[in-house]
Amino acid sequence: GPVSVTTIARSIEHDRQTGLMVGLGAVVSETMYAALGFFGVKLIFTAGFETTLQIISFVIVTYMGARYAFLAKTISLEPVKNSQRGRNSLWLGLALSITTPTIGVAYFVVAAGVQTQALFESTTVNNVLASVGAGAGSLMWLLLLIAGVGKLRRSFGVESVRNIARLAGVLLLIVSSYLGYAIVTRL
Repeated sequence: GPVSVTTIARSIEHDRQTGLMVGLGAVVSETMYAALGFFGVKLIFTAGFETTLQIISFVIVTYMGARYAFLAKTISLEPVKNSQRGRNSLWLGLALSITTPTIGVAYFVVAAGVQTQALFESTTVNNVLASVGAGAGSLMWLLLLIAGVGKLRRSFGVESVRNIARLAGVLLLIVSSYLGYAIVTRL
């Protein structure tokens, strides 16, 4: 999804810590979505609110895709350190995850399936553990992605890294095209 691609692209463009900050923002959001699902809270989106979230998501993903696909500046294999960029990346990860309604829906479907199949008793402790487990699983996935990018940095040359960053941008633009299509068909 957009979070994984952005995590990879930020790790390539900057450093692992910046990619991790994108991932941590997404993990916070996904843990909240899981908690809402497991505690049985039903989100009722009015058409305007859901459409607004979709438009925000479309804009963010399109911007990130264009940025990476048409990367004008030279990519160096030496990481760029900037503490402000890390904080911005945290917010970017949170925004990408929150504004992707399918993530929330997926957690609601999983929670409904778990609860309707009575896989565990719906108690406060169990719901908290399931929510934290969902966040931990998301974090482990993103850490694997970041580790893979670290190996990629060491194994490939600058031109290969540029091409991979551009590919990440193209993938984001494909996702944004789908998001745009979903908005248009919804209206």
